[in-house]
Amino acid sequence: MTAAGSTDIKPLDECKYDVSNVIRLKTKLCGILDKYRIRTGTESYPLSRMIGDPLNDVVPVLARAVSDTLHADSSIIERSLYAILDGVEGGYPLRRDYNRALWVLAARAHDLRSGVVNAVVRPAYPEWVPAVCVDFIKTRDRRGTAGAALTFRSIAGELATNTTMKFFTHKARGFLKASFGLGIRAKVGPLSTFVGMRTWLYVDPVLSRDWQPIDFDRMECPEAWGSANRKLMNERKQACINGFHNVSCYDCGYGLEHCYRATHALSYRLGICKTCNNTEAIFNESDGPIVELCIDCRERERMRKRKGR
Repeated sequence: MTAAGSTDIKPLDECKYDVSNVIRLKTKLCGILDKYRIRTGTESYPLSRMIGDPLNDVVPVLARAVSDTLHADSSIIERSLYAILDGVEGGYPLRRDYNRALWVLAARAHDLRSGVVNAVVRPAYPEWVPAVCVDFIKTRDRRGTAGAALTFRSIAGELATNTTMKFFTHKARGFLKASFGLGIRAKVGPLSTFVGMRTWLYVDPVLSRDWQPIDFDRMECPEAWGSANRKLMNERKQACINGFHNVSCYDCGYGLEHCYRATHALSYRLGICKTCNNTEAIFNESDGPIVELCIDCRERERMRKRKGR
């Protein structure tokens, strides 16, 4: 894949970001959010109980709790958390908001020693960014060609936790197999196969748009990551770790928050679709803001909008 403006491509430097260390640190910080206890006189309660309280009540306590792990001053961490969480609706962040904020701190731990950090939403220069594919939505392009929109989340660096989406047709399987290090002989089924797999994206500010600040025009996968991606693909062929029988990972309703083998972000839910009157309709919570439409009706809605009807 190429795009205008990407004439001088920098070589992939795997050592620029210590991805493994970022993931370990992020896991440790999120663990502190669950285990840290606040003492009040003779009693104590977990910090996680405060989630849902006003931002000003939680952030100072959380900053003190993670300061030793990040080896940074708690006041700098506190101001960084306020900056990252700024704009959260109503000032009452949810667990996913705090997890994202801690992920940003883990990715930019070194920068905390120099001052306050914030979440960066637009690339300042072309660079290779480590990312993981976190979601899959079956759809079509403007010409009606069937395929899927894959969502990628940056793992490390200034752009950590940011997402970008790109459409691929079914004919792009060969390109994607190479981009995820699966090998040309790998037998790949649906495009949801690539959810949960890691690769590197070459992001370029030239490709940025208002509706998608981060975009990429190249993908490359180191051998070590390709090995891990092949392992994940093979594990999906084995017995279900959640005890489901005769259910493929590609047909399972569990999302990544429940199972690392999942092939979509959020777990599907069953319900009644008022549009098609299906009493056992499947709803995809990550499929945009219109969650009243089941996955079948949502696809028909997309097609209707593309045709301008």
